Amino acid sequence: MKHTFFSLALFSVVTTSLYAQSDFRDGYVVKNDNDTLYGLIDYRWNIANSKKCIYKENVNAEKQEFTPGDLKAYRFTDGKYYVSKAIASGKTNDLVFLEYLINGIVDIYYYRDLNTDHYLIDKGDGVLLELKNDEREVVVNGETYLKNSNEYIGRLKYIFMESPSVSKKVEGISLDSKSLIKIAKDYHNEMCTNEACIIYEKKMPKMKVVFGFGPLVGLSVINVSINQVPDNYDYLKYSNFSTDYAPSVGFFIKAGIPNLNKNLHLEYSGTFSKWNTATHNSYIEPVNNMTYTNDISLKQNSFNNALHVKYEYARGKYRPTLKLGFFKNYFFNTDFTREIDLKWSWGETFRNSVSHENPFSKSDYGISMGAGVIREISKKCGAFLDFKYQRGAGLLSNINLKDQYTDNFSLSFGIQFGK
Repeated sequence: MKHTFFSLALFSVVTTSLYAQSDFRDGYVVKNDNDTLYGLIDYRWNIANSKKCIYKENVNAEKQEFTPGDLKAYRFTDGKYYVSKAIASGKTNDLVFLEYLINGIVDIYYYRDLNTDHYLIDKGDGVLLELKNDEREVVVNGETYLKNSNEYIGRLKYIFMESPSVSKKVEGISLDSKSLIKIAKDYHNEMCTNEACIIYEKKMPKMKVVFGFGPLVGLSVINVSINQVPDNYDYLKYSNFSTDYAPSVGFFIKAGIPNLNKNLHLEYSGTFSKWNTATHNSYIEPVNNMTYTNDISLKQNSFNNALHVKYEYARGKYRPTLKLGFFKNYFFNTDFTREIDLKWSWGETFRNSVSHENPFSKSDYGISMGAGVIREISKKCGAFLDFKYQRGAGLLSNINLKDQYTDNFSLSFGIQFGK
């Protein structure tokens, strides 16, 4: 139970920390009195960006939170631009930060709530009209189906009716940012030749993948727990396996796409280790009143694979990291020995024997999570220390029992080359 609590607690810390991390980028905010403040703005998810703006003057300054009622607008430098607008929400109008996609003869805005994406258009009169594509039930030959309403197509055709060519193009577009920006730009260019429209959506640079790699060494603390076994594994029932300390050596490689998120990476690690464990148990067989004594030892080599989504803080010489993923370990060169001593109730030995029939699986798998820190040595080299916890499904072959599992706590040191 304590191991389960620990794993759940660590999982909660990792996921909460990943969600809570900030990513401050250059930008500015415009207050209601038109005072403009330049500094850093937290770049977050679409839902969060529509609700509040988190600003600070510089890296070391305190954070300031602004709601849509506090600001006229905020913008990331050469990037996304948000303006405060009132939108209809039931019987009331709510202030929301809308992402300003394009400023032209018609303006288009976007925001996301918990349920869906919303696109709004202003044809120049200051009134926001939502472009909708709701699912509706239709009945055909007695069968009920869900069908998209495509309501946005009719609304756009009406708004663009002064341009027959653009109005015709509307019939084939999707309800997404890229399509709406393009059709609004086409309309602007046709109807207004003396002034270009402004597209605020950031043009992404060419997508590139950056890699990091290097060697690593570590030390693992491995514990095997078997509290429930089927009848054919009775000799394991009262086992208390010893904890083993196993050194490991291996490598890792990670990949990231900084255009999308400079903090997130996909990381694979492969390590080789040798480990062993042993147990002694004794119990009485009730039918013949005989005492069974087992001395069990297990030695094997292991190649350990782990794949994580890794969050790496992007600034500073010391950069904390968090990761969450899964692992699968393969075992080979296994040496399993079971020494059996069977005695009658009066103490006389009935049988002594040795068995090498291995009941354990050739692999183990489960969840993996961890935290660490990277020390930057140069722009393309760093040293890191990682703590990792893995909870495995257990080592018994072809047995799915909730009361058997493995715990692996490891501490690794490595050198990273590349980004």
